Amino acid sequence: MTPASGARSDVSPPPAVAAASEEVGRLDLARVVRWSIPLHLALPWLLWALGTLDPAAPVWVWAAVHVLFPLVLVATYRLWRGQGLEVGLLIAINHGATFVSGALAAVVAAAG
Repeated sequence: MTPASGARSDVSPPPAVAAASEEVGRLDLARVVRWSIPLHLALPWLLWALGTLDPAAPVWVWAAVHVLFPLVLVATYRLWRGQGLEVGLLIAINHGATFVSGALAAVVAAAG
């Protein structure tokens, strides 16, 4: 049975439209990389500066980030669903950037 307008209700959108609608709401990892890697490169330096004000502050910030981040991942799952490998790789790259920058910050701190 067709609606009063005469249009069929069981017609699906063309493949290009269906593919585009599936892409809406997906995480644009290239955009995330552009800000997340520089942020992770800056983190050790920010934590070092924060530690000069209060030695316990970097520990609290580190703990808060590592407790809250899994909650953010769960809350944003619909944005990155199907991109788990890419998100995991980005997390690994960000940690690597933090470790390299942290090693450099440790060398500078030890020299100063």
